[in-house]
Amino acid sequence: MLEKRLYAVPPQLFTTDGTANGKITVSNTVLFKVKQVVSVGNSTLQPQELEIKRIDDINTMWLGPLSQTIDKRSDMSAYTVASGAFLFANEQKRPSIPLEEFTRATYEEEPVVAQRSVLVDKLGNKIDNVVDNNGINRLAVDGQFHAEVDVQVDVDIEGIYDPINNPDPDNIGVIAHNRALTPTDADQVNRVTSVTNGNVHAMDVSIHNSNGTAIDNTNPLPVVTVLGPGMLAKSLYNEVSSVASSILTTILTYTVPVATTAKINSVDVSGTNIAAYQVEVNSSIIDKKRTYFSGPLNEVFNFNSSVALVSGDVVTVRVIHIRPNVGDFNARVAVIEQT
Repeated sequence: MLEKRLYAVPPQLFTTDGTANGKITVSNTVLFKVKQVVSVGNSTLQPQELEIKRIDDINTMWLGPLSQTIDKRSDMSAYTVASGAFLFANEQKRPSIPLEEFTRATYEEEPVVAQRSVLVDKLGNKIDNVVDNNGINRLAVDGQFHAEVDVQVDVDIEGIYDPINNPDPDNIGVIAHNRALTPTDADQVNRVTSVTNGNVHAMDVSIHNSNGTAIDNTNPLPVVTVLGPGMLAKSLYNEVSSVASSILTTILTYTVPVATTAKINSVDVSGTNIAAYQVEVNSSIIDKKRTYFSGPLNEVFNFNSSVALVSGDVVTVRVIHIRPNVGDFNARVAVIEQT
């Protein structure tokens, strides 16, 4: 992105068929920006100019007519993968943002009440340990660290191993240097030396897999999360369309199976309208969240397994909005079941 202009984006093919409510998918949305003007076409239709209204994730965004409200969507169902649907963007001016909107965007809602500066990824998702639809969004590092430490140490040790003059170096610490595995073997570079009852040992501290290949960036150490006996992680998803104003509507329900207990980890909700969401257990509300103007249209209920359920309990996610236009809403419930 230039200082005052957006770079041109070459044609990007659709990866799934467009939908009637303006949803499209491509291989990488990082190339695009909200409010950017794009041209959409296929093998039979001439390109038409539309505006990016929203970018959900690395693959999904929503399109609508130029210079209309941010929640206005265009019918994209004619643009299918089979028809070679694509979109591209010419170089253009960056959309202007009023000063008050910039200030509002950096203001954290109560109970924080502060001008904030948070670390985010290329799609604007916060870098933290919170689990969402895409998993934990941690900061990526390349594994190369450098630290400068200014410490004055005055220690008198005989740390250099020598099979004749110093076969038993002081064991104040672990010392790495050039030495042989045993005095009769060829030297090995920077082996770690330890002393046990006067016997010197060289310990290889590099990690290898079962094939003998060293663990490094190209051959990472595999990590597997294993649940306890009888435990099962479930993720349930549902969506509702064309929800009218002022009508409390059920998005998703989950019932704990027979002879099973469960705990709610999280509930993710999202919609095309500003709305209020509530999570219920057996028709009793346990939490509510709301979306507002100038804010995201999605929220996350983080229960961290603190809500325990028994067999037959029913979890319900509902939504209500007061916008004049109908809205589409979706929810995902993550639970851990124990049999």
